[in-house]
Amino acid sequence: MNRRIDRISTLSDDVLMHILSFLRTRDAVRTCILSKRWRNIWASVSVLNFDFHYFNTDDVQKFDKFVIGALKNRGSSDLNTLIYRGTFSKPSMRWLPSAARLMPLAIIIDITVLDKYRFPDSVFSCASLENLELCYFTYGRSVIRPKSIDLPSLKTLKLGYIKLEENLVQKIFLGCPALENLKLYECELYITEISSNVLKDLALDDCWLCRLRVQISCRGLVSLFIRTSIETIRTIVLENTDSLENACISLYGCDQKVNVDNVLNSNFLSGLSNTKNLELYFCHLPECKEQWVKDISNCGIFNNLRILKIGAWNMVNDFSLVACFLEHSPLLEQLTLRIDRWRDIIQEMLGQDASLEFEQLLRVKEVCDKKNRLRRDVIQEMPRQDVSFQIDYLDTVNISCRKKDRLGSKMVSVLGQHVKTIRNINIREY
Repeated sequence: MNRRIDRISTLSDDVLMHILSFLRTRDAVRTCILSKRWRNIWASVSVLNFDFHYFNTDDVQKFDKFVIGALKNRGSSDLNTLIYRGTFSKPSMRWLPSAARLMPLAIIIDITVLDKYRFPDSVFSCASLENLELCYFTYGRSVIRPKSIDLPSLKTLKLGYIKLEENLVQKIFLGCPALENLKLYECELYITEISSNVLKDLALDDCWLCRLRVQISCRGLVSLFIRTSIETIRTIVLENTDSLENACISLYGCDQKVNVDNVLNSNFLSGLSNTKNLELYFCHLPECKEQWVKDISNCGIFNNLRILKIGAWNMVNDFSLVACFLEHSPLLEQLTLRIDRWRDIIQEMLGQDASLEFEQLLRVKEVCDKKNRLRRDVIQEMPRQDVSFQIDYLDTVNISCRKKDRLGSKMVSVLGQHVKTIRNINIREY
């Protein structure tokens, strides 16, 4: 009978610590009972992951005691990342000072709070932090009002479900002089300006813009991501974005009737005119088509644009928007058109979230059914042949669609008559 060989014990301490860094801290601590060698391995792990959801208890005080104990008994080795997650009536953040003394490079706090709670200021004064993620969900947007912010090393900041007021944004940019990446997710923005000379990457993901005008003025901005409603985008003004290279703009419809005259503004598009890589995803509203084309024409020439991706637009029998972009992009090399099935869009919107109210589900189903009926009509109709544009300089054209989607081959047929490419027009299935 072969003897079992304990291969894992032959690994070096560095390798074992790396393996333990993928475990939640509660499970990593449990390995101390394996043998004398394992007794203190967990105390030097570079990642501490405290998740109340997997603690097998509803006792917040017990969980808090464990977090503080783990931090106090941790060794003196460098701490890379601290993660803290859970749903609480009133969370205890007494562990924050202990965590700050360990000089972590990253802190990720993702909590849901059921009662009113004032977030402690201590997280905003950790000198070693380079990455801070704070997703603070309450029933109603959370308000954070730190007396001061002093994060001299911070490069990346992600805020979720936060109500941002003008005073807080000013403190962020004053107290984070090295901030290069800022992502705001489902935040309420009571601000009129986002201004920075060092910010390189900005993302506004499904945020509520609560002012009539929000100016983005970032001289060093390289990458921009905005996902918002087709009505809200009109409030955004881009200034001093000559360095912008990559932009992704995703617009969805809204319940209210769209004011066609204010759907977009040429100033916003002018702020994108220097991009090399531009992605546009927006709902198809026929009444907005002329305004889109007008604004694209008014914003001038996209002299640096090399890669253009357009999706979620009914391009099967209407290429006017694509043609307008091509006419204003003399150096474009690669064009990708994505065919989005409305059923897939709805599924992506729902995701794994089962908390939608019944009325919301009914509305989603109604929209989905309507779009599917329209899509069936389009499938039965051959693409229109009266598109009047001719492009001779493209290197690559890609049609992105679902497997076995007949619309992809129909679009290739139409585009082939008007666009000459060095390579064949490709259909990429997903």
